[in-house]
Amino acid sequence: MTQTPEQERAVALEWLAKHCPIELKTANGGLVNGDTVLINDFIQASHGGLWSIQALNDAVEKLRPQLTWKSAAQMEYEKVYNALTADQQNIFGAWWFGPSTKRMLILDGDPGFENAAEILKWSRGKAFESHTFDLAVSNLVGNSRRGLHLVQESTFKPGRHSGEQVEWPKANRSAFEAHRDSVPRNDSAPTPKNTLSVDESRWQQMAEQLRGDNHSQDDQLARIHGASWRQTFELRQKFVRENSNRLIPTR
Repeated sequence: MTQTPEQERAVALEWLAKHCPIELKTANGGLVNGDTVLINDFIQASHGGLWSIQALNDAVEKLRPQLTWKSAAQMEYEKVYNALTADQQNIFGAWWFGPSTKRMLILDGDPGFENAAEILKWSRGKAFESHTFDLAVSNLVGNSRRGLHLVQESTFKPGRHSGEQVEWPKANRSAFEAHRDSVPRNDSAPTPKNTLSVDESRWQQMAEQLRGDNHSQDDQLARIHGASWRQTFELRQKFVRENSNRLIPTR
């Protein structure tokens, strides 16, 4: 029995939508690249290259120790983050980039996910802006039940934030990326950095720090420009989302 590429793809997409454990899924609904390769190879070796829901479930069961599973902290963060509107995701992302946020809070791994989730929970029902997140940090630092993971707890001074940009933590990048549809591509270059407003400089920083799955995608990202840096960020973000590795069968 043979399958066409279309049949294999249909099986993979049905499994992703209905049967794949949520703890394996990335923010775009696929799998991380390493897991994709492992499962593809397992089906070729153990199921004669025939794709089925049963074969995929078998692959997950047999490869469980080698696959990339989300932690409870990441699952909780994504639940809170995905409940935000696209504009709110962008507002929070811009604040999270701030250098004083990096100096104060641990951003990587489970402590980073826990910090972000607690700040977002505290901010519910309040004005969704940087000042609110600053207040969240100030209030949560001394809370024994919902405290935050700090970089240097002995020297931390709450309430001091500059609003400049720093690199998004690579380990958490895909989980923390804002999810927003973008406008059609415009190849005209955005305004040079030295003439930008503070707001536009923030969008430039976010656009320049997006990364693809490999060097080729990074090169393609660098060539994507919109009419403004905000539009450039949205176009590049869409490219990253649409070109991330998903579980698509290969022969």
